Amino acid sequence: MIRPLDEQDIETEQFHFEYDRDTERPRIFNDIVTLRSGDHIIELTLSHAIAQSSKLSRFESRISPILISVTKLPKRLALYGTLGLKREQLLKKSGKLFKLRVDVNLSSTILDTPEFFWSFEPSLHPLYVAMREYLEIDQRVQVLNDRCKVFLEFFDICVDSVAERNMARVTWWFILVILFGVIFSLTEIFVRYVIIHRHTST
Repeated sequence: MIRPLDEQDIETEQFHFEYDRDTERPRIFNDIVTLRSGDHIIELTLSHAIAQSSKLSRFESRISPILISVTKLPKRLALYGTLGLKREQLLKKSGKLFKLRVDVNLSSTILDTPEFFWSFEPSLHPLYVAMREYLEIDQRVQVLNDRCKVFLEFFDICVDSVAERNMARVTWWFILVILFGVIFSLTEIFVRYVIIHRHTST
């Protein structure tokens, strides 16, 4: 292999296959696929859906540690009113979730119907769709997107809150600088007044 995958990047889908000449069409139940014959085109059709499910499983396993790391943040915010994280840390966590969402919806082929069914075997498209439905691919993608969306919205609120606190801090610094400037100017005016008053008195 030119570019072998790491073990952590490998997902396995296990199904049992059996052949029954009495069955009218391919069917699947309890992860047992029953085929009329060993037609490699039909097996390829099922393999497309299984491959997409395996790829989606990889994304699901990638999101789990990310969600575990951020699940405690809303509770911490509710209890203490602060996350204890810097803006850069929040943006990194948000970026990981957003990248995963982009990978699932735009960069991968999970949502795409393979060209095979449009160009060569359109009659097998219903079988491919049935296998996708059995594997609940669309529902799993929706769940993954919904989870990402919830936490991305939460991160947006947190980032805005941090930005507001930073802006408030900067505003207070400006106020303090102006206040010191006014005090310094008043002190200078008072000193000059005292000096002029002494010269006038003498």
